[in-house]
Amino acid sequence: MNPGRFLLGIEVPVQELGGTSIHDAAKRVNNRQARPIEEDRRCAILCHGITVASGRKVLFASFEASDYDYVLAAEHEGHAHYIPLQMKQLVPESKNPTTSLQAEIDKLKKYATSSDLVVAIHINRRVSVDLDKIDVSNLTIHELWLFGPIASPSGPWCIIGDIKKSNWHAHEFALPLHA
Repeated sequence: MNPGRFLLGIEVPVQELGGTSIHDAAKRVNNRQARPIEEDRRCAILCHGITVASGRKVLFASFEASDYDYVLAAEHEGHAHYIPLQMKQLVPESKNPTTSLQAEIDKLKKYATSSDLVVAIHINRRVSVDLDKIDVSNLTIHELWLFGPIASPSGPWCIIGDIKKSNWHAHEFALPLHA
């Protein structure tokens, strides 16, 4: 799926009907029913952010397998590259006040045989991230990205990656608001 089109396809109609966002609308319906849409929305936001940051179009498809939730398709040097992606979330404090970004990263050690896996953590709470204090030394995954809204779910957003490398980059981006 094209992440920009996906985001426009779910955000604009919801805003026109209720003046809210799909994020807020998902809170009002059964969480079990809204979860797949909200997860696809997070993946679309990530892919849109990567597209903005890299200048390369990144598409996604839901494809749950043992170690990943999505497959990304990105063009590089004229060839399509397929990337397995596992989406994680640092949930709001109201859902789990005892977890931390480092605790969520430490859970990624279970992917010991997934050297081609990319993991993206959606930071879904107000938190200050000091990457100098984050320990990623024992992770065998291929890449680790962080992303989240800077102030509110409607944006602007920030994406940081690959934080396993010393030359990681942070990029601010806006969600697509209209076609």
